[in-house]
Amino acid sequence: MSRARNRGLDEAKGEWVLFFDPDDELKEDCLKILADYLSGDYDIITFGYDRFIDGEFKTPGLANVDMTFSPMDFIERMSYDPKPRNLDRYVWNKLINRSFLVGNSIRSDEDCYSHQDVLFVYKCLTANNKPIRAIPMNLVRYLRRSDGVGISTSVRYSYKSFTRLFAYVRIYGLLESAGASRKVLRRMKYEALSVYSLVKGLMVKDGVPREEQDRFDRFLFNRFSIFDLMAYKARKLCRKYLK
Repeated sequence: MSRARNRGLDEAKGEWVLFFDPDDELKEDCLKILADYLSGDYDIITFGYDRFIDGEFKTPGLANVDMTFSPMDFIERMSYDPKPRNLDRYVWNKLINRSFLVGNSIRSDEDCYSHQDVLFVYKCLTANNKPIRAIPMNLVRYLRRSDGVGISTSVRYSYKSFTRLFAYVRIYGLLESAGASRKVLRRMKYEALSVYSLVKGLMVKDGVPREEQDRFDRFLFNRFSIFDLMAYKARKLCRKYLK
């Protein structure tokens, strides 16, 4: 997926780019609606979506907001849960200025096979210095399968599962370099450690060789400490027994 998106960006000639997955659907008049916002001084325009799993419509998230945000305010709002669908961190519900991407050398990481779109969005947000426009319409039908990559990498081990950790550790580094708030950093650290714990459990369950498990451990501990992991596990235990 990353390689295809990078190739698409290389081939693009227009002023704006929409990275759209082939198994989703644009709503009628989507591009016409987006065109009404192109005169503003924005590099990123984000919008909502309808979510389907195996063809069944799922309850929508919070109502979309009609606002502009600074990049750091937007990152802060993305840390809330639940959140409006047009403040989500997917790449396919965002229209992005091509000159901004090219000028900042923003590419999709081709060694990352899971959650690479989330990493790409954080790259855009931490490099941007213009307001981000959130428009209140749902313009995409997000069609998810119960056996899709996002779910399958959570139930059985594959190298895609391994690279899921790449995304969140790299996002943490981006946020740290950009001077994100302690709250945002704490939330992203928690997510990275959650991914590590999930994938480590799959490795053990599926009998992954010790050498690969050690390599996975080293990648985590290049960014976080054993004390971070212990604090995460203690917090999980507290939540479990305080329910």
